[in-house]
Amino acid sequence: MCGYTPPPMQPTLSNWSTSQKTLFTVALVALLASSSFVALNLTNSGVNPLTPFWQIYKDGNNYVAKAPNGTQEFTSTDCASIIQTAWNLGDTHVASGSYALNERINKTSSNFELTGSPNAVLTAKNSFNDNLFAITNVQNVTISKIHIDGNQNNQQEQAGLDFSNSGIWIENCTCITVKDVTVTNIYAHGILAKNDSCCTFEGNIIINCGNNGGTYISEACILLYYYSHNCLVSGNHLSFSNRGVYLSAWATDNVVSDNDIQNCGRGVHLSSGGCNDNIIDSNRMNACNNTGVYIEAPSSVDKPVGTQNSVTNNQISTTDGGYGILVYNSTYAKIVGNTLNVGQPLTLYNGSDNALVNGNIFSSNGTNHFDVMTTSAKNGSFTNNICTTTSSHSWYKELAGASSNCIRANTISVSCGIAVLSSTTVVASNFGYTNTPAQMIAGFWNYPTTYQNGVVNQTFLAPVYIPQALSTIQTATFYVGTGNAGTNAIVSLWSDNGLTPQGGTLLWNTTVSVATSGGKTATINLNEPKGWYWVGVTTYDSTVTLFRSTSVGMYNDARDGATFTTSTFSLPTTCPTVTVSGTARFAVYLATLPITD
Repeated sequence: MCGYTPPPMQPTLSNWSTSQKTLFTVALVALLASSSFVALNLTNSGVNPLTPFWQIYKDGNNYVAKAPNGTQEFTSTDCASIIQTAWNLGDTHVASGSYALNERINKTSSNFELTGSPNAVLTAKNSFNDNLFAITNVQNVTISKIHIDGNQNNQQEQAGLDFSNSGIWIENCTCITVKDVTVTNIYAHGILAKNDSCCTFEGNIIINCGNNGGTYISEACILLYYYSHNCLVSGNHLSFSNRGVYLSAWATDNVVSDNDIQNCGRGVHLSSGGCNDNIIDSNRMNACNNTGVYIEAPSSVDKPVGTQNSVTNNQISTTDGGYGILVYNSTYAKIVGNTLNVGQPLTLYNGSDNALVNGNIFSSNGTNHFDVMTTSAKNGSFTNNICTTTSSHSWYKELAGASSNCIRANTISVSCGIAVLSSTTVVASNFGYTNTPAQMIAGFWNYPTTYQNGVVNQTFLAPVYIPQALSTIQTATFYVGTGNAGTNAIVSLWSDNGLTPQGGTLLWNTTVSVATSGGKTATINLNEPKGWYWVGVTTYDSTVTLFRSTSVGMYNDARDGATFTTSTFSLPTTCPTVTVSGTARFAVYLATLPITD
């Protein structure tokens, strides 16, 4: 998989030849018969004397390192020096017990393993202020089955040091394996891999990484950094960190799969450009309340746009209204087969062109009023997705700069719709659950910070683009801030006359009550071709106020609105001279049913 080289076979008794086993047995019997032999309680210490590993265990206040053949033994009150001495000489096993580390353990030679009993806990002393392990410039090194604890609350940041205070630091290495290790309470990153290749991080439990302050603003349970490539991050349980898995600075061709990631700010984060061809597959992310998967690539000379990253078959959920998958300035993203139950399931921001979005299940539990949003994203394909959201909002929405996307063969719940901006975007063969054509939404809507005051017999006009040919326009909805008992407003639809309503034809109008505040919907049921239209709301007096659209249209570009005034509370058949106004434009949308492709 991805060029991985399996770690070397662990030396065990089963690997010994018959002659080696015979010699060992004779030597052991002779040693036991010797009157000078001093028995050690190896069973209670968790030491297995029949393995070719150096054995680390506690004997009272001392730490002991015993050679596989029993001919060498080191004793010290300094735990780190004992482990370091043994690991320099050969594969090492740490027995159950509590071990207090006062200095970093280094590995600068290849083909060694450090393993432990399930309850071997290595804890950084107060003011340790360093990485607990540092593996540099080697290959084929394994750490497994130990528990390291960073004693996070009693550490301090070290100015000028490159990501110090991490659990396991790996740099310039090949084929490093960290497996079945528990890492807790780390000041910075749980596992940090810098400029490494073909490493495996599998089956680990990593909890509570990050000091929540200082300069380490992106602490992660696992960080692949600075050209780290062809690495596997799989089957880990990661929780309570700013990031679950963080790929940064040209990390490429890595696989992040089958991890449980909970209560992290961002579940999986690809950042800083040049992070290409990574696969994020079959992970389960829960309560990552900022973003489930965040792919960002700030464009600059030294950090080019990231491309061809795949996000497939993940389950992402949160109850806190965050993002599910957020892609920023990263091209050719593949987003396939994910299940998203979050506040804002999918957002493609500036430069995220040529995305493939296929076969996902979207369910929004937030108040953002859309499941899929594209801003300045072009040439994307959005096909065969399912929207199960029951609240009234748009499933797909374009903002300024988005164009030439394809929205086809999606299944959308009846309360949701499709809202596009560009006339080059194709919308076709989308259906609701009842096999009826899917609803589309076009218009302006942003959460208002101001209101438009009504004027006696004045018509306020807002431009709307309908992208689907021969649409059945079902409803027009606008929002009243302040109502006036016993009064009505006239809702109207006008043809466009060269991006102005002036001279356009009145196509339809009706009256609705504006006695109270809130959304007001008028039924239209009118078939019209695609193109620009103008929706009007005529106010009877100055008491009524309308929600005002902000300067950027959420469902269309930022064209100005317009107004005209008549002598009576009625409308002419042709739009008279208008006054263009960017501030008087009210918030409105049309709901339509496309009846042809």
